[in-house]
Amino acid sequence: MTNTATLRCPVDFSLRQIAHFLSVMETSSFLKASLHANVSQPALSKSIKTLEDRLGVALFERLPRGVRPTPHGLAFERYARRILVDARRAAAEMGDVSAGVAGHIIAGIGTPYVESVRDILPAFRDLYPNARLEVITGFAGHLGKLLAENKIDIVLAMYNGIQQEDRRGEFTFEHWYSDGFVGICPLGHPVENKVNPPEELARYSWAMPLIEQSAMSALRSGFTSAAIRFPGVALTTDSIELLKHAVTRLSMLSIAPGLLADSAEFGGVGRFQISGFQFRRKIGIIQRRDYELSPIHKSFLSLVRQRFTPASPHRAE
Repeated sequence: MTNTATLRCPVDFSLRQIAHFLSVMETSSFLKASLHANVSQPALSKSIKTLEDRLGVALFERLPRGVRPTPHGLAFERYARRILVDARRAAAEMGDVSAGVAGHIIAGIGTPYVESVRDILPAFRDLYPNARLEVITGFAGHLGKLLAENKIDIVLAMYNGIQQEDRRGEFTFEHWYSDGFVGICPLGHPVENKVNPPEELARYSWAMPLIEQSAMSALRSGFTSAAIRFPGVALTTDSIELLKHAVTRLSMLSIAPGLLADSAEFGGVGRFQISGFQFRRKIGIIQRRDYELSPIHKSFLSLVRQRFTPASPHRAE
């Protein structure tokens, strides 16, 4: 008869210890962390020491005043945050199952693509009447941070704006299509239907959408390379309504993503091109490599893509 050896798990630590570790990371103090966690300082210190013993490394360097994370502590932080988020989401999903909810999706949707999701909601509800869908909207950089922290499942956005959050190559990207930015102006404006050099465009006031930094840098570089100062920006907004108002009523110039400029929201405005501005957006689905999509996720994405792709004249390259 063969004896079965009992192996000690090398990651034998508790969620409480993880929470204590993150409290210390956020406060740089055992005392402040103990107050935040509502435990005594000796109890919190023992919790951290036990966690360090289980991991076999020091997570903090003890200083005369406070503590600072070691390289091991900095490396462990992102995993600790994911563990805590996963645990909370697992508990929430158990509650969903008990309440009869059949599936739960947390989707991050880039601001220009909300319309595509809105249009498929009736069909999604018909397929999954008991599912729960959470939609978080915003710009790609913000959604990328939430994805890295495991707070959302999938992102539909501009990959250019998320790449900087993927320092360890932990994301996968499914390319749906590409497009660029289009200049928008009042109908009949002198720049309409032309390719305009920076010196011409610098003569007018601009209203700018809150676009990703990578796109804004590319736009500014076109003016800089021509030794032209970037034009004054009188309004910056994430509101499509305000942007269109600034263009049509205040005679300002602006830019908009190709998909958005082709939508009904931007009817009644003119178009123009900016010489030297060749920034291309790569749009698609971003997810973590270690996240396996469920059938309900795949159905949701299939519906979005059916509505989304035909709406754009700029297909994937």
